[in-house]
Amino acid sequence: MTPQRYRAILKKLNLSQVGAAKFLGVGARTSRRWASLDDPLDMPEATEMLLELMITLNLLPNELRRRLRKRPLDGLNNPSGNPQFQKP
Repeated sequence: MTPQRYRAILKKLNLSQVGAAKFLGVGARTSRRWASLDDPLDMPEATEMLLELMITLNLLPNELRRRLRKRPLDGLNNPSGNPQFQKP
């Protein structure tokens, strides 16, 4: 992702570079380097995909958090959907 694209996405998501760093679980310096034209840093593909998906689905960070809280992660390994995963 280019620094220009990263900055444009942050603007659409109403995030500062520091806010994006907190949301993405990286340091503020990393976020600043992703946005930098002078000293760019490659962004992990999964991070790029998350940001692009959020733009495509028009999901702001708080909305994404809210939606994910409704679905327990262990439901991915538990087809019954029961949040109390029990081993056989």
